Amino acid sequence: MLCSYLEPAVCPLRSLRQGVSFILIAMDGAQVVAQNNQEVRNMLLMVLLALWVAAWGYSIFFLTLSPDKDGGITRSVGFLGWQGVAGILAFGCWGIGWSFPKGSGIRRVSAVPLVMALALLVVGLGMAMFGS
Repeated sequence: MLCSYLEPAVCPLRSLRQGVSFILIAMDGAQVVAQNNQEVRNMLLMVLLALWVAAWGYSIFFLTLSPDKDGGITRSVGFLGWQGVAGILAFGCWGIGWSFPKGSGIRRVSAVPLVMALALLVVGLGMAMFGS
């Protein structure tokens, strides 16, 4: 509780406690550590989900709106590249979601990107094997 003895003007960390409270973990004790750990996981999951949505959406945008100069190879490779980025982010979302309580809504939401990535992989393999 170092900052509680100092004025807010002297200790700027005290005024930033709500926004970046994980900085004060060592100063406030074990209860704050647990609360901040949950807040950090929530924030990290939301950021990863937003990045996943952006990468997934851009892959669709790239596939549909990029110019077709070489028979579609550039579009296909771009789509698969951005889907690869989205797949890596999906694994990150799933890994963070694994730490939430079993059966909770946030754990289910964190699995959606991975399920979509695996479904795309299965469809792509099916088209490669059985498509003519």
